[in-house]
Amino acid sequence: MIFGPDMWSRITRTKTLIFDMNETPLKRCLSTMDLTMFGICAAVGAGLYILTGTLAKNIVGPAVSVSLLVAGIPILLTVLCFAELGCQVSRAGSAYLYTYQIMGEFLGFLVGWATILEFAAGAGACARTLSAYFDELIGFKIRNFTLGHITFGPVDHPPFADYPDLFALVLTISVTLLVASGARITSTCNSILVFINLCVILFFICVGFYYMDIGNWQTEGGFAPYGYKGVISGAALCFFVYSGIEVITTSSEEAKNPTKSIPIAIGISFTVAVLTNVGVAVMVTLMIPYYDINADAPLTDALHSRGLTWAKNLVGIGALCGISGALIAGMNAVPRVIYSMATDGLLFPSLAKVNKHSQVPVIAILAYGVICGGLAVPFDIEHLIEIKSLGCLLSYTVVAVNVLIHRSQPASTGATQGVMKRPRRNEKLLLLKKKEISRQDITDKGVTSEHVVVCSSFLQNCNSGLAMFVMVLCMLLLATVINYAGDLILVGNPWILFCLILLGLIIVLCLVVINAHCKKKIQGGFMLEECSSCLANPSFDISVCPTLFIHNTATVPWVPLLPSLSILWNSYLMVHVSPVIWIQYICWITLGMVLYFAYAIRHSKEDQQRKWDDTKKAYYVELPTVKPGTFQHSLELQNIAVFDNSNT
Repeated sequence: MIFGPDMWSRITRTKTLIFDMNETPLKRCLSTMDLTMFGICAAVGAGLYILTGTLAKNIVGPAVSVSLLVAGIPILLTVLCFAELGCQVSRAGSAYLYTYQIMGEFLGFLVGWATILEFAAGAGACARTLSAYFDELIGFKIRNFTLGHITFGPVDHPPFADYPDLFALVLTISVTLLVASGARITSTCNSILVFINLCVILFFICVGFYYMDIGNWQTEGGFAPYGYKGVISGAALCFFVYSGIEVITTSSEEAKNPTKSIPIAIGISFTVAVLTNVGVAVMVTLMIPYYDINADAPLTDALHSRGLTWAKNLVGIGALCGISGALIAGMNAVPRVIYSMATDGLLFPSLAKVNKHSQVPVIAILAYGVICGGLAVPFDIEHLIEIKSLGCLLSYTVVAVNVLIHRSQPASTGATQGVMKRPRRNEKLLLLKKKEISRQDITDKGVTSEHVVVCSSFLQNCNSGLAMFVMVLCMLLLATVINYAGDLILVGNPWILFCLILLGLIIVLCLVVINAHCKKKIQGGFMLEECSSCLANPSFDISVCPTLFIHNTATVPWVPLLPSLSILWNSYLMVHVSPVIWIQYICWITLGMVLYFAYAIRHSKEDQQRKWDDTKKAYYVELPTVKPGTFQHSLELQNIAVFDNSNT
């Protein structure tokens, strides 16, 4: 029976934490450079060549560079959240896996389901743009043939495009076959395309410095002809430009050293993405007036306006490489999410099959290729970009909430909840840095009992989960008020100002409650609440501390402030998204809910595991193989099972 008294426990069950992260049917062959190339290719390619012209001409004007910087702020906060969670769980799945482990199965499934549509729309936009650039290089023969012999004229029914792009379908199929050949081959092709793309972008920026005219920022409306609302609306769409950096975390199960590689790759990718996108946007708007820009091919059009035909062809080739790389990165990422969901029993088991030769989930890749091709053929590029942008905002908001929940939950819940699977004999679990930490070391660094006891009993007794829910809800309301009552705020309407102050106070109060529950950090890891109480005891011997120290090379600073700012900023940008896009996403989520209650909830691996656990519970204890008075950087897990005899 699906709907029963245990329904709440079934939809909120979290994924079992598996400590042997190196065991995977996928091939761990990706280095830090490979992951970095995937991130750069996803964030420096499609958005740069697709969206720069549209934003500059129709939405923002020359201030498109400001929109890119504004959008970069929440992206930076999100990048930090992805880095922290990605370091702890080196498995394929990204936001889906984090949500499953922290917030529960139902929400995790919906996040994974939304991720499929998000990246499929982005891949479809890349395929159509790649087709358009190639068609321009050959004199628009593909478009003219389709309009003349297939549709017999343009299609005027938004959100559908002027003509079905069959060549985009061919490109999608080709990239699908390439990704199915294996991670190593895909990574090599991706790296080559990234190198060519970055060289062409650097060449364009250098040419732009020579031909730039500052007067193009002072014509017909000045630098921001569409006002601050245009800048903010452009920033909401600019999420598509930066989106894709999270593909690094989806490939973490194929990384050689994910704990080290993921934060480095994410940091480098974000920095390169900001510099290149802002640099190109500045040069385009300085080379040609914004109202004369060709929205479909802004870079080549800017060079053509200066009579640089040879440079136009060179940039056209670079655009093909950049967009191809972005398409490859997107097509490579989501099949790993589908594979992870199928492995957990939430999707059909055939999607979890890994090819013995290529060591990639071929069936998941082919299924995802069909979805991408189905979106690329009929829909307009701008519509696909809006779908992708909304998906990014939702995904990034959920990841920020996951960080808050992970930091504020007690040690016995959330990501550390569940039955640990039996590890191999003599297997080492790295829990601390390669340095012995004694009680004296901790007190010498200023972590005393007064610092450990972080807040009063009143705040500790408050429900942090309820505080997070109220905070997110108030942030959405605050963003809505600011967006739709901006004019009343400027004139000082007392009721609107009262609402703003009230919502702000509630958000601050919720932040105080969340901060009282946040875990403290010690020596690069998380210090759980049990450890806090142990250190507060003067007679405590750290060598026998039962608390697990989880080492992490990347953590979000200033928690809960920075994740909360990310949620607030994402909420403000989400209210700028078209209602039509929201309706389409709601329909897609509804379809996912039907699939979950019809199939996933009954076939979940966690459901099967918990049924076994109800029969016979086994808990594995960790015995430190160290001398009294020290707590070394590794603990050996002893194969000792202690059975629960409470019912006997």
